[in-house]
Amino acid sequence: MKITKRQLKRIIKEEKQKLLKEQTDPAADGLQAVADMYDAIGRLVRAIEETQKLSGGMAYDSMGLAMSSLGDMNADIHLDRIKSRLERA
Repeated sequence: MKITKRQLKRIIKEEKQKLLKEQTDPAADGLQAVADMYDAIGRLVRAIEETQKLSGGMAYDSMGLAMSSLGDMNADIHLDRIKSRLERA
């Protein structure tokens, strides 16, 4: 079976489109990971705060330690840096 030049071009074009759809953008994947980390940190903070509210005002060392550890990590600053670098890529 012979393939015409027009058919070959169409096949190549279709295959190229498939390959381009399959490729992922590393920067976009990284930005999604940063967004997921922000979300995880937010959920963690909300969970600790809710637990503190439900405890009836009682202070537990572990809750205070968790909140201070989150603050010491400066997660927002580090994630902002990563995000800005990925956006430039």
